[in-house]
Amino acid sequence: MANTLVGWLLDFLSQSRPMVIALLCVALAIVLFRPRVKPEGPGGEGPHASSSCSPHARAAGHRPAVVVSTEGILLHFREGKPRVIPEAIRPLHALAAAADVYLITQLPEDSDTLEQETVDAFREAEFFCEGRCDVRKALFCLTEDGRAAMTRQILPTTHIDNSVKVLQYIAPHVAGAVCVSPDRPIIPCAKGSILSVATLSEYMQLS
Repeated sequence: MANTLVGWLLDFLSQSRPMVIALLCVALAIVLFRPRVKPEGPGGEGPHASSSCSPHARAAGHRPAVVVSTEGILLHFREGKPRVIPEAIRPLHALAAAADVYLITQLPEDSDTLEQETVDAFREAEFFCEGRCDVRKALFCLTEDGRAAMTRQILPTTHIDNSVKVLQYIAPHVAGAVCVSPDRPIIPCAKGSILSVATLSEYMQLS
């Protein structure tokens, strides 16, 4: 009986060898190429891991995010060249020591050369030294609408600007909106409030 069973089994395998081999290949492929799920949780890289640029990640660092619109506050464009305002250098250093600062510069024209010259001017003023600003957070645009939209994307704690239009748009969405202008204008705002100061230095003295 046993010999008969073994003989039948060998006969079956010899006749079904192509099918058996195919089934073994399919099983092997499933084992080798099945999708692997990355672990989630703190420090994990799963689909719910937080981006380091998110507002929640910034909050974890206990440094408020501050956007500074640079033209007219930190620099001027004179004869087509960026010139850092000397009186604004030390206040910016102090601000960067306490906050995660984004510098948004509205260029007078679309120019890679002008963008690089602006970065170089900031670097010469030591804005990008250790413990100050991150050069990767020096951003550029060509319009007021552009810098307003960039600020909405960043979601800062405070936005510092000299444009009434931009500040009125941003004020309802941030905890602090600051107008830096020599005449200290009173800016009406349907929601939120806008602080007016003459210089960045005056703002830092109030902070």
